Amino acid sequence: MEFFDLIANTQIAPPSERPVIALGNFDGVHVGHQKLLYETVRLSFRYKARPTVWTFRKTPRAVLSGTPVPELCTLSERMEQFRRCGITCAVLEDFEAIRAMTPEEFVDTVLIKQLSCAAVVCGFNYRFGKNGAGDVTRLRELLDAHNVPLTVIDPVEVDGTVVSSTHIRNLIAAGETEEAQKFLGYAYFMDGIVRHGKHLGTDLGYPTVNLALDPGRACPKGGIYCTSVDIGEDVYVGVTNIGSRPTVNDDGEDITVETHIVGTDELLYGRRIRVNFYRRLRDEKKFSSLEELKAAIETDKKSAEEYFCFL
Repeated sequence: MEFFDLIANTQIAPPSERPVIALGNFDGVHVGHQKLLYETVRLSFRYKARPTVWTFRKTPRAVLSGTPVPELCTLSERMEQFRRCGITCAVLEDFEAIRAMTPEEFVDTVLIKQLSCAAVVCGFNYRFGKNGAGDVTRLRELLDAHNVPLTVIDPVEVDGTVVSSTHIRNLIAAGETEEAQKFLGYAYFMDGIVRHGKHLGTDLGYPTVNLALDPGRACPKGGIYCTSVDIGEDVYVGVTNIGSRPTVNDDGEDITVETHIVGTDELLYGRRIRVNFYRRLRDEKKFSSLEELKAAIETDKKSAEEYFCFL
């Protein structure tokens, strides 16, 4: 178990003040998670306690199945989102360290003895203890024995659908990034270090930046997307291609994330950027000539510019 001060962004010793604990995995920190976190912050004022998240470094689902689950955000991005919601401390646990605990042991050992929690907040479908034996009803019973209040957050719905990380992953995999934004509360993004490519976009008059795909990250369906690009404090309109660039690539190259940034020709190799996905414009396709490809890119560029003009 490790403690992190999210304001100072550093690892710390266990804080002396009692925390209000938010329990969960928080992949994506979507609008349902945000409601839970805001309630944790609200209760922290009531109990004069520190708003704290208790979560796993890796999701139990990935550990138990042995199959990687595409993540909606990295651990550092989760921590960033926690901080934006007003959480000041995060407790990171390794699933293997607690997977054999019974529900009773988890509450007595972790929540009471190790954390000395003042109150606990969790979602309606929270499970805990060996084989997920404990539910929110059992959690309330166990905490009541220690006079620790539990707040359970009801399901959050968007357009009649319950918000969940699984649903958001499915939307992203289908290329429905605009719809996913409603459930996340922000545009789905991917970030990374700009790497050298083959400079094919430059040769066409539309230079691009290339990001290496993180194999553990949820990737939108292949195609052309209207995006925005964060470079330091600056934000630009972008057109992003996820795919293999069939018109100019004949060597079976792996899928790439390649973005034409409108309004700057700054060399960004080695810089970290963030690409935010909004509307999927079209499928990737193989054009019969480079002139047709250039015309399509220009159309995509105008579509992206118009999209942001009307936001």
